[in-house]
Amino acid sequence: MKLDSVNKEVIELIKANAAKGLSEYGKTMDRTDLSLEEWLIHLRSELLDATVYVTKILQELEDVKALLNGQLKYDEQATVETGHRSFNRKLQ
Repeated sequence: MKLDSVNKEVIELIKANAAKGLSEYGKTMDRTDLSLEEWLIHLRSELLDATVYVTKILQELEDVKALLNGQLKYDEQATVETGHRSFNRKLQ
């Protein structure tokens, strides 16, 4: 079976993640020290993290769209002062 580039990348990410887990925690997914409930708690935590990341990215995309539509103005001085991207919303 010939895999597409996306699936090939996912396979490489899985391999790298497994190696990182073994290196950092000394554990593999064959571990038996967690109950089903504990696995679900770990999963919930990972999904919450993913939700936070997705929300942040969506907020950034909204800012980019607003910037392109002229509804936002990039504030370079505030960005330098705070170390975070800063925008000023134009009043309507």
